[in-house]
Amino acid sequence: MPTIQRFYNRTVTIRRYNAGSAQRDFSTVTASQETHIQRDTSTPTIDRYGANAAIYTAWMDVDADIKHGDMVVDTDGLVYKVTGVIKQGQDTAINEHKEVFMRQYDK
Repeated sequence: MPTIQRFYNRTVTIRRYNAGSAQRDFSTVTASQETHIQRDTSTPTIDRYGANAAIYTAWMDVDADIKHGDMVVDTDGLVYKVTGVIKQGQDTAINEHKEVFMRQYDK
């Protein structure tokens, strides 16, 4: 069985909100991470603020420094907001990974 890393086809930058900075923005970069991103729905959803959003799932290394609220920016400049992170396959050898749930909002 091939490892999950074989399917990683995109490099993203993970940004974390920096409440201590003067700008209070997502200026802290935690890592560049190899990942695979896939859209979950073909139709846009509406979040609680009334904005159109598309739901995506990303698969990353189990050691990736990512958590709820982070921003993910891919090499095409698309920005996603992390809405959830789950560790999958714990203690199952080659396929341990993080499943990351994200939203991408219309510009």
